[in-house]
Amino acid sequence: MNRETDRELKAYCLAFDDECGPPPVADVRSLTHYGEPYDGNTRFFRSTLFVAAVRASYGESCLLHGVDWMAPKGGITEEQMLKYMGANINLSPIKAKKLLEDDEVGFAYVSQREARPSLYSLNKIREHIKKRPPLATTEKVQQYVKASGKEAIVAGFYHEGYDESLLMLMKRRGVHSGLVVKGEERGPLNDYKIAIR
Repeated sequence: MNRETDRELKAYCLAFDDECGPPPVADVRSLTHYGEPYDGNTRFFRSTLFVAAVRASYGESCLLHGVDWMAPKGGITEEQMLKYMGANINLSPIKAKKLLEDDEVGFAYVSQREARPSLYSLNKIREHIKKRPPLATTEKVQQYVKASGKEAIVAGFYHEGYDESLLMLMKRRGVHSGLVVKGEERGPLNDYKIAIR
């Protein structure tokens, strides 16, 4: 399969944005969006959920997003971990906005199932093709809730060559800073790139 072009990636993001209109805006001084690979991980611990929760406890609002299960990897996801811990994994973006604004919480998780049901319905196709689709890049830079203050996106990826594409999408999203982290499928994180606008 050919790697998608920047123009194609921008078109996917526009399609996501057009589906539901503008996201709710949380009245917070800063918000960090975390976009991990939606198909989870099967070989090592994913710490993003815990990093975001700790940051939120220090007053840095954090929003995670993802799914319960996704092909082709079908690995452990943040949603599975949250469900196991008894958390509400069925938040709408509006409910997530309220949690982000709450000084006692400052943390929320939004499932693609709740925020973009039509996109979530494509899961069966992704299972059928058994390959990484272009959606796997663009879904990581979603902003299901925006902030009145500064915004940052942190996105993880495994396959070589997606760092520049992710940084381009973050810049296009208009965030103040972005971080892409390359992980190995067989080991801990080994490389990163930072872009600041």
